[in-house]
Amino acid sequence: LALGRLCETFPGCQRLVLRAQKVLEQELCRAVLAVERAKLDRLNAALPKSRTVATGSLMTMDMKNYLIAHSSHALRLAVTMREQQALGYALIEVYRLNGDALRQGHPLGLLAIDARQLFQTLVIERSALNAGLAPSMLRQIFEQHSCFTPSMRASWVENVASASFRADMQACMDLIGAKKRNGKTLASELEVVEIQYVEHPPSMQTYLARREELKVCVHPKCAGQAADAQTIGPLGPWTHAAIRRCQGLWADKTSFHWWLIAGEEVLNAATLVAETLEPEFAQILRAEHGLMNFRALPWPHLLSRPECGDTDSEVSLIWVVSQFSHSSRTNVKQINGVFQDADLNVVFWNSGHKDNTPARWDRSPVIYGSWCLEGREALLLPMEVYFQAALLLDTLAIHQGSSAEHKSELEAKFFEMRSQGVPENYRDILYYQERFYPIWEDRPGMMSCGQFRSLLFSGTVDKSHRRMEIQPFDVPEDLLEPPFCRRLGGFRRGITARLSPKPLDLNVNELYLLQGTTAQFQNDDPSSVQLQVLGSHSGASEGSGIYLTDSAFKADQYTEEHPNGLCAMLFCRVCLGRIINQSEGDRNSNSMRRGSEYHSVKVSQEVNEYVIFDPSQVYVEYLVWYRRRYQKLCES
Repeated sequence: LALGRLCETFPGCQRLVLRAQKVLEQELCRAVLAVERAKLDRLNAALPKSRTVATGSLMTMDMKNYLIAHSSHALRLAVTMREQQALGYALIEVYRLNGDALRQGHPLGLLAIDARQLFQTLVIERSALNAGLAPSMLRQIFEQHSCFTPSMRASWVENVASASFRADMQACMDLIGAKKRNGKTLASELEVVEIQYVEHPPSMQTYLARREELKVCVHPKCAGQAADAQTIGPLGPWTHAAIRRCQGLWADKTSFHWWLIAGEEVLNAATLVAETLEPEFAQILRAEHGLMNFRALPWPHLLSRPECGDTDSEVSLIWVVSQFSHSSRTNVKQINGVFQDADLNVVFWNSGHKDNTPARWDRSPVIYGSWCLEGREALLLPMEVYFQAALLLDTLAIHQGSSAEHKSELEAKFFEMRSQGVPENYRDILYYQERFYPIWEDRPGMMSCGQFRSLLFSGTVDKSHRRMEIQPFDVPEDLLEPPFCRRLGGFRRGITARLSPKPLDLNVNELYLLQGTTAQFQNDDPSSVQLQVLGSHSGASEGSGIYLTDSAFKADQYTEEHPNGLCAMLFCRVCLGRIINQSEGDRNSNSMRRGSEYHSVKVSQEVNEYVIFDPSQVYVEYLVWYRRRYQKLCES
């Protein structure tokens, strides 16, 4: 072939010979690139050993030059091949191993920028081919996703800079930073200072093209595999405004049940209290007395068109009921409901009871619900709910042959509170850190406005019904009781926030994930912010890839304070696609890289980590600046 003898012997096969020559040249490039990959893998494995923590330097100059040389060689090979997978791998390696040098203006950065532009072009071309979409259709999808008029774009940027959006982001980071997978709490001391909306059309267009391609690749049975993420639920960031505003406690006065809406779930309040009082009975209570676990969602036409009618209160609801029975089967049915008033204070379900009779729910005061105060769960509910929970526990005790004393003990505790200066007509209880605190209002109607008090403190719920602050009274220190010796701040459990005007796509397991960064951003250029997600030093336990997490606490471990005392965190949209799950200690996912049927790896340890092998599956939507010193909302 090299000497041209094939063409001389078989002149009619010249086109076939030239094609074979191109194939062999491509295979040769792939073989050379594989060698470079192996070298980079070995260098990467040795990289942590070369860190000298005592002196603060990461590596020697010879090691740095060696890394840059091999990364540059691999990147040039990938550009020559014009192969999407090779380019993606090379880009990740170049930015992850040489990110510090590139940020200092190394010439390799110019080559990387050109390679990234070529990669984006290849992704769009291949996605259009695999998804069966014409380029005009891809442009239409991009325009629909970013269909901001100048006034709408300015309005959303202004919304991102507002105090209410910052409070939502603070609550989200508290929620996903204060909890491990096993339910134990972690200290969360991250105060959100500023949020920047990152808008970079080329990266967004590449991301959307890849998302359309994944819709074809991901089987419907694989959708929803990331539903256990610690971040807010897949529907939380863009749920209809009516759903976001109906969080809290609702009363069905016909059946004398209390229902607690927390995020996407609605729970029987008495069952939740019983589980909290007696955790060892939680599984039995869910199976026998859980009655209903369900989610309230807008109608499907709102799911496909989230930009329409967000302020319209006349929205239909779907109540998806999972009713447990004594057998192993679970009965599932759907019930339709609507809001009956413009203030969203009444919900009417057409068959909300067991006998299929209609049900009417009335909103309770905004202070009621399941709250998270300083990383600990707190229940603020009417006294009747606690008595219902005690009856459930007494029923369980009788079935197990024990004495039924829960209700009598609660009645004695609540009666004893009246002898401590509590008003005779108090009807509400705060359960926090295994203690009961009586709650009442100074004047009628104050609870509906979010104001309440107890013996030692007063509390306030903000206008959004999502944040709570408790202020101790000015009394002698010997009369103060922990934990109410200082101001306490918290948020409603299961918070839903509108973090984006555009929906997440459940069909490709799209989530919001976090990544800590040590980068010093220059004028917050959107292009440089998008590139930083490739340069994470968060590890390589699952091979070369982009490492993200659903825990703010975990992401914070890979950030460094800037001279002004602030840290930066990337808040990313991520298409996980088809996920392979790996438990701690299992490192087989390194063989499940590009070219396989999987698009990401999920590592379940104390917190969830996710590894993405394709840069086009990650888009940085927000750059969050924070400091590691949590201030309460009332102090900031």
